Amino acid sequence: MAGRRPNRPLLWSATARLAGAAPHGPVQTVPVPEPKPGETLEVENGILGRTTLLRQARAARQAIEKRRPDRIETPRAV
Repeated sequence: MAGRRPNRPLLWSATARLAGAAPHGPVQTVPVPEPKPGETLEVENGILGRTTLLRQARAARQAIEKRRPDRIETPRAV
């Protein structure tokens, strides 16, 4: 099917390594909504899984605004 790709699970080991390398102080991991297993992500406006990405970005923004951290670190995509 053109424009459709199966959702592939991501590896989060980089997040665990990042938390282990964090400077002294509290570290908090905030989950965001994930696609359901087997969910097929659609290409929308040229972006694979646009609706899912927007949902995740909004959840992340809400978490940031609620917690107001001094800094945010994210794992580098591999």
